[in-house]
Amino acid sequence: MHWDGHAGLTLIIFSILLAAFGYNLNVLFLLAIALVVSFVPDFDLDSKYFDHRGRSHSGGVAIIVGLVFGSVMFYVKGLTWGLLGFFGGFGGYLSHLLGDLFTYRKFPILWPFTNKEISLGMFKSEDYNGVFWWGGWICFIICFLATKGILQSLISNLQ
Repeated sequence: MHWDGHAGLTLIIFSILLAAFGYNLNVLFLLAIALVVSFVPDFDLDSKYFDHRGRSHSGGVAIIVGLVFGSVMFYVKGLTWGLLGFFGGFGGYLSHLLGDLFTYRKFPILWPFTNKEISLGMFKSEDYNGVFWWGGWICFIICFLATKGILQSLISNLQ
């Protein structure tokens, strides 16, 4: 997937998960971290030193990224922000891996537990980026409106 597909998938996943908490500053901060971190695994695209979709595309690295973000935020703002940093970093990284898992190219997503490379082989990385991008924004807007009670008000006014 490309950057827009990864951003859209992250919006879909986090909008649905966070709708249960309602949207507030903490939730929007968590979503922002996840969106930024969802681009991080592709740092190796033009690298001479790292293979794209090598170990950088693994759950082990997702945990490390979550711990780094969580530690920095804990140091700066305390426990609540530390947890937001961890879940934003870990979840954003994991959403990127999930997006790549749908494509044909295999990678070691379960490293360090196993080096076996897997993929679901459902589509090419360039095929559904626009669908995920627009789907993510639609999902975010619907979840935001629903948690604020605006969607229910609009629906009741239509009846």
